[in-house]
Amino acid sequence: MGKKMSYRGVNRDARVACRLPLEEKERLQAECEAHGVSLSELLRARAIGTKLLSQIEAQAIAELRRQGGLLKHLVTQSDAVDPKQVRDALATIVATVKRIGDQAAAR
Repeated sequence: MGKKMSYRGVNRDARVACRLPLEEKERLQAECEAHGVSLSELLRARAIGTKLLSQIEAQAIAELRRQGGLLKHLVTQSDAVDPKQVRDALATIVATVKRIGDQAAAR
């Protein structure tokens, strides 16, 4: 048996090979570049019906999560912060992340 690959704690010990026209492979590779993922990851996502985020969407979500962490830090380090403003800002961040995910799933 071949070597086992592990990714995110999941052992991937089965291998699937397929043949396809060069044009299809090039289209898949272009999609991989747009999403910033490997061909294997794209094909796994397609096989199980998972939607992939574009690089821009993933970066936007990462930045929004970072902003949420900074807000949390601000609240824990300062007494001069208005809790309602923080709650409103966090609600906006959560809603925006959800909207990005919903739009990706609709594609």
